[in-house]
Amino acid sequence: MYLKKLFYKLTNKEKHFYYKNAILKHEIIKDHYLKLFNNGIDKKITKIHNNIMNKKELSFLHYGHLGDIINSLSIIQELSKTHKCNIFV
Repeated sequence: MYLKKLFYKLTNKEKHFYYKNAILKHEIIKDHYLKLFNNGIDKKITKIHNNIMNKKELSFLHYGHLGDIINSLSIIQELSKTHKCNIFV
C-alpha cells in the first residue's frame, strides 16, 4: 500500500490525496468490494437464489477439504427444512 501511495504521489495527485486521506483505509476496501459486487456477482447470487426457490430437490457436489464440507453442512441443514437435499462427497 505504501508503494502505491508513493507512486500516486509522483504521478497522480488526486489519487494520492484519496489514499492519503481515506478514513482508516476502510473506504478503499469497501469501494473495491462494491466494484466486484456490481461487476456481475449480484446477478449470480440472484440466479442461485431463484434456482433454490424454484426447485423442490437440491443436490450438492462437494469435493473440498473436510473443514469446508463440515462448514457447508449448516447451510444444507437449513435448506433441508424446506427442500429435499442430496449431498455427494
